[in-house]
Amino acid sequence: EWSIENNIDVINLSLGGVSPQSQCNEQCACNEDIFHEVICKAVIFYGITIVVAAGNSNADVINFTPANYEEVITVSSLTDYDGLSGSIGIPDINCQINSDEDDTVAGYSNYGILVDIIAPGTCIQTSSLINGQIVLSTGTSFAAPHVSAAAAIIIYKYNIDKNPTLVKEILINTGSMLYKHYNTTTDSTKEPLLSIYNILNS
Repeated sequence: EWSIENNIDVINLSLGGVSPQSQCNEQCACNEDIFHEVICKAVIFYGITIVVAAGNSNADVINFTPANYEEVITVSSLTDYDGLSGSIGIPDINCQINSDEDDTVAGYSNYGILVDIIAPGTCIQTSSLINGQIVLSTGTSFAAPHVSAAAAIIIYKYNIDKNPTLVKEILINTGSMLYKHYNTTTDSTKEPLLSIYNILNS
């Protein structure tokens, strides 16, 4: 309600649980899944773009809510140590996730056909809640905010008025494929990599 009353354009959600995918009808009745109903109405009726972290179980996102809701933008995590393509980056000495190769899908990230886009989520500089110092944090919860910020840029740049479908389309269409996708046995989908450069220059 607060988001609706305050005319919020983008919501970032880093939460979830194990639950089968539910479906909603045109009136956002979602098989008694109340949380899905709230999400559906926010997107469909009020035009709020909702970005969701895919989760960190190295499993198909189809079994995790709200990442498996079709109305949201679901974000998986890329391991990118240097912010550049080329797969030559090396992890920071303080990066606890250092077994992944640079520019690859993070080994912990959930995956699958319901993932819309991938963004950097491994060893991201964040401020600590304890003392405010800069620390390195890892997870799809740190990938999703990149996409939320990009969604806000798209809304501003293109003067989009309450159209989450268009925002998602632009995010996907401006994405890059300049990363490695090894796990094709269990994850047959290579989602586009968020590209702020392409968004700003398209």
